[in-house]
Amino acid sequence: MGVTVAGGRGQGAAYNQISTSYAFYVDVSSNIYIADCGNHRIHFWAFRNTTAGKMVAGNNVAGSGINQLNCPWGIYVTSTGIMYIVDRNNHRIQRWLPGATSGSTVAGQSGVAGAYSYQFNSPTVINFDVDNNMYVLDAGNSRIQRWWSDSTYGVTIISSSSLVNGRGMSIDLSGSLIVADYSNHRIISYNITCRK
Repeated sequence: MGVTVAGGRGQGAAYNQISTSYAFYVDVSSNIYIADCGNHRIHFWAFRNTTAGKMVAGNNVAGSGINQLNCPWGIYVTSTGIMYIVDRNNHRIQRWLPGATSGSTVAGQSGVAGAYSYQFNSPTVINFDVDNNMYVLDAGNSRIQRWWSDSTYGVTIISSSSLVNGRGMSIDLSGSLIVADYSNHRIISYNITCRK
């Protein structure tokens, strides 16, 4: 039998509720970060606290300001607590430092959908490899881009008209990207590393 670890009190914007969410991240201490798309925030639930969470990014209002999110879909949290947030409807990746009240755009062009190497079109998922390269599943452009640290543009490493509506992405121990191809009802593995 499962146990509710976050939410469970109906859909809503109160801190003991969550709305439509598409992704979450569990850190090494079993704390949960929820990309709460419907409330335009990242909601943090401490381990074993099922009473209420707290807002750690966004402000419950859709927008493109540095303190706002517009339907966050994906999230990645570093070991030091830095959050990288896929801000889907703003077509950008936001970095939020622990305790910050605003974020900064580290990839994409805020509020502008596009297919150039520095843009996204409705991104959905983010992940990092062991070398700290950032991978973004850019669903609207049917591609996956790799961004090196502090880069101002991404490099398309996978582009396929057959990758339709990508929703999930993980990196396995061998360095392959495993992608959930929602509209084609399949999971695809892409080898992106050179083997010795």
